Amino acid sequence: MVGMPKPVGWLMPLMVRVNATMRSFVPRQIDDTEAINLLGNRLAAVLPAARPVAVMPKQGHGASERAPEVVAALIRDFVGSL
Repeated sequence: MVGMPKPVGWLMPLMVRVNATMRSFVPRQIDDTEAINLLGNRLAAVLPAARPVAVMPKQGHGASERAPEVVAALIRDFVGSL
């Protein structure tokens, strides 16, 4: 769902076992994922001016923390195009 590399995905069960904070998220994460899947692909249809903005290679869920300058430039360009 997040698009993390396979080796990281393989390590996640271990991380959940040793990290109590991560472990506490598991039940709700499963519920969240199920709810998202039930919604289907419908969100873009109701947002004004919705369109794909960019694919950020080698970035994932935490792109705003790992590459804030890239995210900021994408937002700036998108807003400027409206």
